[in-house]
Amino acid sequence: MKKQVLIADADFVFAKELSRALEESGKFQVIDIALNGRQAVRMVEERRPDVLVMDILLPELDGLCVLDCISNLCPSITAFVATGFISNYIADALAARHISGLLKKPCTAQCVVDQIRDELTL
Repeated sequence: MKKQVLIADADFVFAKELSRALEESGKFQVIDIALNGRQAVRMVEERRPDVLVMDILLPELDGLCVLDCISNLCPSITAFVATGFISNYIADALAARHISGLLKKPCTAQCVVDQIRDELTL
C-alpha cells in the first residue's frame, strides 16, 4: 500500500517537482499540496496523511507552528523538512519536535524522495 503524502511548500514549482518524483517512485501517493501553513494544518486534519514533507518558511503559519499544531491532530504522522533556512535554533527546534528528516535546500526532489524512502525503509 502506498504511503499518502502531503507537501507543504510555498515554492509551487519545487512542490510540483517533488510531487512528480514521489508519485514516480511507486511508493507514495501525493494527496495534496499546501502553499501555506494554515492550509497544511487544515489538510492534515481533514486528510490524515502518513507523511508530511514541508518547508519551515511558510506564509500565514510557519513550519514550527505547523508541527506543533499537527502533533495533536495527527500524532502518527511522519514529518520531513526541506528548507533553505537552517540555523542552530531551527535545528534544535526541529529535533525537539521529532521530525524524521531534515534536508537543506537547494536539493533535488529525488534527494528528498530518497531520504523519505530510506527513513521509512520502503
